[in-house]
Amino acid sequence: MKKKLLIGLGALVASAAVLASALPAQAYTPTVSGILYPPGVDPGDTWVGGAVTSDAKTFVVTDSNNPVGLWVIDVASNTATAVTATPRAGQVIIDKAGAFAYAYGNHTSRNIYKIDLSTKTVVATWTDPALTLNSSLQMFLSGDESSLYLVGYAGNYPAVAPAVATVNLASGTIAQVSSGATGNYVPGGAAYDTVSGHIFIPYKDSATGLVSGFKDFNTTANTFSGVVWTGSGVLNACDLKSAVWVCLVDDTNPYITKIDSTGTATGTPLAVDAAVDDIDSVTLTPDGSQAYVFASGSVPGAGSKASAQVVDTAA
Repeated sequence: MKKKLLIGLGALVASAAVLASALPAQAYTPTVSGILYPPGVDPGDTWVGGAVTSDAKTFVVTDSNNPVGLWVIDVASNTATAVTATPRAGQVIIDKAGAFAYAYGNHTSRNIYKIDLSTKTVVATWTDPALTLNSSLQMFLSGDESSLYLVGYAGNYPAVAPAVATVNLASGTIAQVSSGATGNYVPGGAAYDTVSGHIFIPYKDSATGLVSGFKDFNTTANTFSGVVWTGSGVLNACDLKSAVWVCLVDDTNPYITKIDSTGTATGTPLAVDAAVDDIDSVTLTPDGSQAYVFASGSVPGAGSKASAQVVDTAA
């Protein structure tokens, strides 16, 4: 039987997202213990990325509007340390050991930063003329953590397309590949299969709102192929954990659906709360049993607040 829980999370929705990806599925009552604004940060700034170590002791947050750009937060003491030389950082990811974080600068700097979390310093900065992503929507580490993948889009309106930049973490070399789609194709939240090495990127023509399907990036061959979407509605975001691939779909009534390797919706659609505005991302627990659906809009009866819905993926 499907179960759904709606949680008002306010400004901590980003931390809930990364906690959902780092912690095992379990029964618990979500609580908000406090909201921390690192020193010198305007609460109105643009908080872009967040990542938590696997032991949930350290949280890294980025702010694309701040000259500092990145802070390392000790969860137990609720204190933040600014990391210099990371101006206006964007997305961030942490390795499994919790030793290093990797952050991508905004579309102006296009730098990739490697941060030592023990010393809270930048130990490497990489860039390359080939790196032309106008936006890095997501970052993934390969299964063996030898490569970093940046998923975003390249080109300029009205001709943009999903693209992936691969960073060799030993040498710092960068290679970027565009999907070559023709149109104003903006990617949504991608799903990465560490076993097969494929990144599935949903995309749509933002001019018409019509979905064209998925772009499948093979990280071994460094090539793109297409996967047709035949389901109802507009693909928004996807995730893949423990061989469970789900996508969040905008439709008359928004829903989550499981996807097979051909891009076909399978099983019973799992409805999400249509009354919540701006539902925009989905994150699976590591075992794929629960999906956390995040929204940045209003919650019925609670006004303008971010929210999370927890949905069991077993219908």
